[in-house]
Amino acid sequence: MTMSDRRFEDARSMFITQGWKDLIEVLQEYEDAITIDRVHNVEDLFYQKGRLEVIRLLLGYENQIVHEEESI
Repeated sequence: MTMSDRRFEDARSMFITQGWKDLIEVLQEYEDAITIDRVHNVEDLFYQKGRLEVIRLLLGYENQIVHEEESI
């Protein structure tokens, strides 16, 4: 088994766990809660933008893995 095969297998195993499903649910709630109403200056804007970027990165991880695996 190659390193890529192991990575995909590990990711698939993680995606079916309740912990992963719970994490995705919480991240979706966080994503929905981020608004520009909390932005009072440029630093706040970049902070909220960074939070949203990380949340979306994690929310898209499963699709990224599926796409990578299909492209091999």
